[in-house]
Amino acid sequence: MKRLIFISLLFCACSQNPAPEAPSFPVYAANPVQKNVPVTISAIGNIYGLTSVDVRPQVTGTLMSTEVIQGQMVKKGELLFIIDPSTYQALYDRASATLDKDKAQLELSKKRLERNQILIKKDYVAPLTAEELQAQVAINEAQIKMDEAELNQAKINLDRTKIEAFVDGKVGAFSYYPGSIVSPTDTNPMTTLEQINDVEVRFSLPQKVLDELLSYYRKEDLEFDILPAKGERVIGKGQVFFVDNHIDLNTGTLQVRGVAKNTNLELWPGEFVRVRLILTIKPDAILVPQSAVQVGQQGSYIYVIKPDMTVEARPVKPKEKIDDLVVVDNVKLDEQVVIKGQINLKPGSKVTIKKDNS
Repeated sequence: MKRLIFISLLFCACSQNPAPEAPSFPVYAANPVQKNVPVTISAIGNIYGLTSVDVRPQVTGTLMSTEVIQGQMVKKGELLFIIDPSTYQALYDRASATLDKDKAQLELSKKRLERNQILIKKDYVAPLTAEELQAQVAINEAQIKMDEAELNQAKINLDRTKIEAFVDGKVGAFSYYPGSIVSPTDTNPMTTLEQINDVEVRFSLPQKVLDELLSYYRKEDLEFDILPAKGERVIGKGQVFFVDNHIDLNTGTLQVRGVAKNTNLELWPGEFVRVRLILTIKPDAILVPQSAVQVGQQGSYIYVIKPDMTVEARPVKPKEKIDDLVVVDNVKLDEQVVIKGQINLKPGSKVTIKKDNS
């Protein structure tokens, strides 16, 4: 009997203990933010010099000197190389002397014709002689024109012994050095000038974005950001000036080209870069930290903290990214989302918000 009473008392005592509370998990949380967000297409591109000029000699001769160093930045018209001018100076001087001689001959022919004009009018000079005098003047005048053309050509060749920069740019490696014989028929250029203060950016986009791309490109000029192969720092901005007129059958892509300022010379011809083409600006988009977005079997979701401090797993569709933020739908500005500590959570879990997320 005593044993039964003891068991009954023990059962009553146990039934009076409250059920244990569900654990509360510490998490870090943040509110969504609202921003105007660019709608972009990402691609891999290459940098090209806006103008690439092969520097070649236009006359044959001995290279006397190089007036710049390899890798130097030069301005249009700046002297690059000097070819031995002595042969071309001699040809110029000869052409100049020939012109002076034939000018003197022309003056003599004119004076002979002038002195014989009165005799010609009185028929004291045979018609044949008169014609010969007039023809001699014409011949001398034609010779002057030939001499002037030869002198001009000699001047051009003499000037070509000084090779100047055709554009602003950066000097490449030299193929020839002082003492070398250079000629217009040489296979290799003397050097190459790359115009890199402004650069061309070429990139390809998949066919699936063609309609979207053209719908914006027809309305206004499209701009793009240039990023390095690694990292998120924008190292340049450009504007599209060319969209190809066909899809490449081999790759299924469309080539796009743009021009960008290269003031700080961070963009180098031949460099691979990432291009972020801006199609339009989406106003008042809702963004959350990228760390808030989780991926499950049903797709992407975020944990939203409800007023009773439990969490709800809410499906979202991540879209554009800005730094460490991502555009999502299905969330409001006054709601809090979990940005760290999701590993222990499930729908309905109770949470405690930690203040310091350092």
